[in-house]
Amino acid sequence: SRVSKPADKIAAFDLDYTLLRPKCKNKFPKSKDDATPVYPEVASKLQEIQSNGYKIIIFTNQHGIGKRINIKDIYYKIDTYLPNGAAIDVYISYQKNQYRKPFPGMFDVFMENNGPLQDIFYVGDAAGRKGDFSASDAQFAYNCGMPFYTPEQFFLNQKERVPTVPHLKPPKPIPLKGGIPIQTVLILVGPPGCGKSTLAAVIAERYPGTIVINNDDTGSAAKSVRLFRQALKDKAPRIVIDNTNATVVNRAFYVEPAKDEQYKVYAITIGLSKEHASYLNYYRAYTNGKNLIPEVAYRSFYKRLEPIQTSEDYNKNFTYVPKLPEEIFEYSF
Repeated sequence: SRVSKPADKIAAFDLDYTLLRPKCKNKFPKSKDDATPVYPEVASKLQEIQSNGYKIIIFTNQHGIGKRINIKDIYYKIDTYLPNGAAIDVYISYQKNQYRKPFPGMFDVFMENNGPLQDIFYVGDAAGRKGDFSASDAQFAYNCGMPFYTPEQFFLNQKERVPTVPHLKPPKPIPLKGGIPIQTVLILVGPPGCGKSTLAAVIAERYPGTIVINNDDTGSAAKSVRLFRQALKDKAPRIVIDNTNATVVNRAFYVEPAKDEQYKVYAITIGLSKEHASYLNYYRAYTNGKNLIPEVAYRSFYKRLEPIQTSEDYNKNFTYVPKLPEEIFEYSF
């Protein structure tokens, strides 16, 4: 980040394709001098708002830093190709964490540095329009409580209808009912980061002696199966399989040995939509500072998911959706 004195009137902008674009026709610049204002009106408009007492802030995602983009080159472009560029504060996110837009993390840091505001707005090109790569700028503004404008609206005074920022409501909860008898195997089914481990921990706390088996803890699916077979041999009272368990084949590694040892087998599917599961991934990354689980993990899970079949011979088959507080869904990711 590059930060100067606090101000109470802020004009905030995205950088790429909002203020600057490559001179060439390539999507990405070839060098630090491959830059020009997106519109001829950019310079005069920035000078106008500065003369009206606004401090200019840039919030930019630059995931390529550390690979092929140099942070000094970004400052160079701003200082060289924008009027009074050296006076512009810059916040740069270069990792996929809680500071990357649309997360409000960069804005949170700015507010800590700056203090109370009289006025603020944000301009960005990712507005969810046809042809936009995403709605991340509109979502960022929404998450931070800032009025939002596209570059066309702000610099060209064009009237355009910007799509409503996508916003999820909490899923309808489905509780688990009934107890878990002794000598029961519980197979959890659900995408990454959807609350399986939380549920497993609740079960283990309620029923002392419960064995929870998770590939992340054992290091591999094969080790998990070996540990499971040993737990059956040791007559563990209850065993929870805390993996995604998306397919019939995945689950069969546990169902068949359990039946052979006269255990009851319960299936518990976490009934969250792909959209809700993905949102919770983003929410957890922002609020807990955890790295994002790649979106491909969610696409893969829901593509491979085979719902529980009667032929799998479960003693009971449950769908569970945790009760999630409404305030969790105040953001747009």
